[in-house]
Amino acid sequence: MVLAQYEVAEQMAAQQRQVVMLRQLQQRVASEAQAFAALAARLTAARDSLARLAVRLDAAGTRIQQMFSAQVNTTRMLANENRAAIDSVKTTLGGAQGALEYGLLDTEAQTATAYVQLADIIERGIPGAVAHHPVFALRDSVSARATRVGTLLADAQNRAASTQSLLAAEIARLEGSDTDRLRAMRASLAAAESRRNAAESAVVAVVDAELRARATEMIAGLKRDTEAAEFGSASASFFQAIDAGQPSTTTGTSSSAAAQRTPTPNSAPDARATPQSQRK
Repeated sequence: MVLAQYEVAEQMAAQQRQVVMLRQLQQRVASEAQAFAALAARLTAARDSLARLAVRLDAAGTRIQQMFSAQVNTTRMLANENRAAIDSVKTTLGGAQGALEYGLLDTEAQTATAYVQLADIIERGIPGAVAHHPVFALRDSVSARATRVGTLLADAQNRAASTQSLLAAEIARLEGSDTDRLRAMRASLAAAESRRNAAESAVVAVVDAELRARATEMIAGLKRDTEAAEFGSASASFFQAIDAGQPSTTTGTSSSAAAQRTPTPNSAPDARATPQSQRK
């Protein structure tokens, strides 16, 4: 019984410790979830600001590309005008120019053609140049990192929520099914204690009755022995007084007491026979 009580107490204490530990862990997970929520709010605000900044950067990039494109178009237009002017000069001179003039015009035409080619190259490289600018490049990298952090944060929040669900289910299990099991064990233990108390009460009642019977029997025997001893003492005093031939005050009181008492079957005949034999 003591071992069963100890086991029940240990199981209840272990269950309480588990519940306390799980609740502490649940509180820590809840605080971490709150921290994740605050971080998610900050990240959302940062991503919103980054989105607005991206819109402004896109507009600025478009303006920059348009500005460079306008300059490239102007350069191309001037180069084409120079080529047209050179062709017009060549047509106007009609071969009257000398070698020096012909070389100069040819150099000017090549230069105009180079400007046109350079304008085409610059026009094709404008988007890449704008995209590789540190501001726009960091915009893209920061956006990519924000997306990655948002994904990791969402995963952490999902894991925290699942952990909370598992902890709640475990606490409910400990406080539900195990509690029922402990209640059943405590009910069985209480029934066993009741049966033990009933058995102890029955044993105590039997032992008490036996002891009382023995005590009553012993008291009755002591009373009988005391009466027999008093009767014998009185008889002895009476006959001693008769043998001495002297009246005794104690003899009279003893004989009257002996006459009032009922003698036992064994002692009465012996007490009467002794005086008769002495008288003969």
